[in-house]
Amino acid sequence: MEKMKQTTADCNPEPMDETLNDLKSYVERAAEQGFAAHEVEIDIWRRVLQLGHQALALLFELVGSGDVGETATLSDGREVRRLEGLHSRLYQSVFGSFEVERTVYGSREGQKIEYVPVDTQLQLPESEFSYLLQDWCQSLAVEHA
Repeated sequence: MEKMKQTTADCNPEPMDETLNDLKSYVERAAEQGFAAHEVEIDIWRRVLQLGHQALALLFELVGSGDVGETATLSDGREVRRLEGLHSRLYQSVFGSFEVERTVYGSREGQKIEYVPVDTQLQLPESEFSYLLQDWCQSLAVEHA
């Protein structure tokens, strides 16, 4: 199977750079002005979540839609064809929600989707919730039953 990738030259990582520079400036300002540690911690957490959201968005952008051509050959040797248009799915992560636009393959529109290269490459879960988010939820349920 052909890899479906873009380069960072095709994408825009500048928002991440801006967020990271903003975080550094904030910490310097907090030190100079004597902000309370608990307030700085809250602001750092908010900015780290924003940076994580931007980083995951960049990952999805770099990977692309997963278009590997008109047809794809499955592991069992069957050939499936690219279905019309992009199919979106919701991906809920610890950094927020994402609408992932994907190229999908199957026998025909309206039938079962048989292959989604992006889902396979990124090992996305069947549910919309990331594995990390699922782990955190299960940990909370067990610890605070």
